[in-house]
Amino acid sequence: MEELLAPLLCGIDYAHGGGKTMPLTTPDLQLLSERMQVRAEEMKDRVFATVKSRYSKITELARRASTAALDVETVDSQLRALLDDSSLRIGDTSFDSKLWKLSAEVKGIRSELRVKTSALAVVKSTVEVRDRLLAGKELFDGGQILSGARKIAEVKGIVDDDDEDTLLMHELLKQLLSGIYSEVDFLLAGLCSKVVSVNFTEGILAVNFVTVAGSRHNFVAILETMEVLGLLDGFLGRFTDNLCKLLALLVHSATVVRVEQDSDRAVLRITRDENARVNQSSIEGVYKEVLDFVKFINEHLLHRQKVWMLKLGRSIWPRLADMIIQNHLRKAIPADHTQFQHFEQIQILTSEFEEALEAENFVSVDDEGGLLSNFTADVEIHFSANKRKDLLAKARDIIMRFDYRLLLDMAAEREEKDRLIFREDKYVVSYLPKQLLPIVQDTLKDACSSTPRLALELYKVARDIVLLYRAIVPSQVLVSDKSSVKAAPVFYNDCLYIANELTTYSQQYSSSLPVDLQQSCTLMDLVSVFQSMGYNMLSTHVKLINNQLLQALDSANGFKSTDERRGRERAQSALQQVVSIFRSTHNVWQEFLPSSFQVKQLTMLADSLVSRIVFEVLSIKDMAAEETVQLHNLLDELILDLGSVLASVEKHSRKSLDILVPSWRKLKRLSELLEMSLRPITKAWESGILPSAGFSPAEVQSLIKAIFTDTSLRAECLERIV
Repeated sequence: MEELLAPLLCGIDYAHGGGKTMPLTTPDLQLLSERMQVRAEEMKDRVFATVKSRYSKITELARRASTAALDVETVDSQLRALLDDSSLRIGDTSFDSKLWKLSAEVKGIRSELRVKTSALAVVKSTVEVRDRLLAGKELFDGGQILSGARKIAEVKGIVDDDDEDTLLMHELLKQLLSGIYSEVDFLLAGLCSKVVSVNFTEGILAVNFVTVAGSRHNFVAILETMEVLGLLDGFLGRFTDNLCKLLALLVHSATVVRVEQDSDRAVLRITRDENARVNQSSIEGVYKEVLDFVKFINEHLLHRQKVWMLKLGRSIWPRLADMIIQNHLRKAIPADHTQFQHFEQIQILTSEFEEALEAENFVSVDDEGGLLSNFTADVEIHFSANKRKDLLAKARDIIMRFDYRLLLDMAAEREEKDRLIFREDKYVVSYLPKQLLPIVQDTLKDACSSTPRLALELYKVARDIVLLYRAIVPSQVLVSDKSSVKAAPVFYNDCLYIANELTTYSQQYSSSLPVDLQQSCTLMDLVSVFQSMGYNMLSTHVKLINNQLLQALDSANGFKSTDERRGRERAQSALQQVVSIFRSTHNVWQEFLPSSFQVKQLTMLADSLVSRIVFEVLSIKDMAAEETVQLHNLLDELILDLGSVLASVEKHSRKSLDILVPSWRKLKRLSELLEMSLRPITKAWESGILPSAGFSPAEVQSLIKAIFTDTSLRAECLERIV
């Protein structure tokens, strides 16, 4: 700092004798400030003069920078050197503006340079990639298909990169790469057709060696090339389809495999064996021919390349195994569980076959290699599945062919009835459970002599047959019951019969099942199900009949106006219809249902019917003399007709109708009241005859008011009836 101030302090005492430690005085500082101002003006003038004198040189440098972008750095360094030559003080406006413009021009030149440099790099890279792509294609055409494919694949990886810096290159090379790929794919497909040829009509698979541009290629080399190019999956799909078609010839019909070979060609021929039969030996023959086919593929097509053999097997084996299962193993499943011993030889052959395939690297234990062995090991499951299918189809056919509307004539002609265990009554049972339950019984018998695994499956089959009846038949009965009153009673008997038989089966076969299944495999839980199902159906049937009886009564119009011909005929017709429905129901029930049920249900229906008739008669507010006479006649006729229907019920139960049908006595007393005078009615009340028949004071009073006119005698009688 002292060296910089020394020239400015020249002539001041500080510089000549004041000493370095002496502080400057105010006049000294003022003088120093003036000298610095003068010196700054001088420096500004010198910088301006320098720039002005060299202006043409500066503009020339800028022009050269715009035309020769590579010299920008030189121009910049020269400009910096030029400006560094002078102690320039920024302050002149015109100079600042020119300098700013010059800087902007330099910046634009630099930006243009970067763009052109980047474009040049892209062009250069594109040319390099194109050359590599063409070089790969040239190698491929020259017979080095694997090396050429690798170069093409490398280029494809570069082109597939969608980075912004390579987007332009991607678009330029995409069309070229697509064309080369199509051409290479076509060439590889042509090579494959030359190496491998298939004739499905004659059953021929031929393998050849081919030469491309002096290089000899086999099938493995073609596969490796396809894998590098990403074309393998599509080709393998088509190729394995063709092999599976040839294998289908081996599996679906009895055939023989022959192999012919020379130095450049190997041929496999599949010919039909007319003497072969479909049996155990046919399965052994199929295994042998398929194994010969696999060995041919491994030896002549893939040249024992383990990796490629496993890949090919992974594509073929699931379909091949399914063909063998469907065409041979499934048909070899025993029809009877006692024949399982004969199936053991097939299990051994199957295991040996899969071991041979594994030795040929066609299957792997870790990759579903035991599909056939797993199937044969589950022979009991397959047997039970077949059994289930057959038995359920048979049971369903029996059920669907059965019609409760058509069986009844047959049932009516039968004199023999079935006596069920644990029940005193005899039942008329349709032939449906008689055909269905023997199937269940036979299935349970087979379960008792089977292994635990098979016994469980057979038990499920027997149970499902019973449940099939439960699922289908009730809906059929509901439809049939609307057109025939016989359907529900027979169904009720059938349900009781099935419940009875299931109880018998449970006691008969449970102890003979394998020990582990004796507690769990029982049909006893279905016994209550069928009993409830029968009772519910019969209850629905009884409600339907009761509704029919009440609907018939509705046409009587409350038994009003019976003194008129039209009203009398209407009431008489309604009662006749009621008696007809009741008699028809009684006849059917007497034919099909046990007597204990008849007594209970018929008396219940009769009580409901009689109660309704009594109520409607007592509800009449006014009766003419003739009307009471007609009502008396109608009720007497009803008592006579309905009593004759209920006579058998009365006889069977050994009880009078007055006890069996609580409202029956009330109906008879009502008929008597309709022809009695006031005093006898009053006397019958006071003696307890009417109350014991079920009449209330209000009912008797209402009847008296309806029949008799208002007199002092009626008033007296009404007062006494309390």
